[in-house]
Amino acid sequence: MIVESIPVIFVIVVVAGSIWQRSNEKKDWNNGKCPNCSTKWNLFDYDSQGGRGYNCPSCNNYMWASYKVDNQY
Repeated sequence: MIVESIPVIFVIVVVAGSIWQRSNEKKDWNNGKCPNCSTKWNLFDYDSQGGRGYNCPSCNNYMWASYKVDNQY
């Protein structure tokens, strides 16, 4: 019984993790402004998987976005 439910549990964990990560990125994106000082994010790099790196010129905060929370794509 437990062996048959492992794929279902795996799918639930993956979907829940994806939703959780996207909501964290959306919160960090903060409509294009640093959540610490409200300065506009600057795009500084792309990773090999298509993620975008943003940094704040004022407080040296940074974030990486892999989901389309930054509305540029």
